[in-house]
Amino acid sequence: MATTFKDAQNLLLEQDLDDELAPLVIYEMSVLKDTYAPTIEMTEMQMKQMMSFKEVNAGFSTFMYKQGLGHVPAFSEFITTKREDELMTAWLHPETIEMVE
Repeated sequence: MATTFKDAQNLLLEQDLDDELAPLVIYEMSVLKDTYAPTIEMTEMQMKQMMSFKEVNAGFSTFMYKQGLGHVPAFSEFITTKREDELMTAWLHPETIEMVE
């Protein structure tokens, strides 16, 4: 069973789909992915800081509280640009994180 949209897309590509049907199915999957599992861009430092909170079972509210106190400096841009919802999505679904420079 596929666990991510990318896995599902790869499984579909392995199937013997009609040449006209395959692009349509892949397009529809990309629309679903953009709607239900959008990519969250983070730097490597941001991802590591968030994952370290998750690993010690600190909880998202603790992570956000510490961020508000300035104890998680890599995330100030998420707060100032109102991207907290992206942080929650990334917290719940780390597979949606895409590392950027």
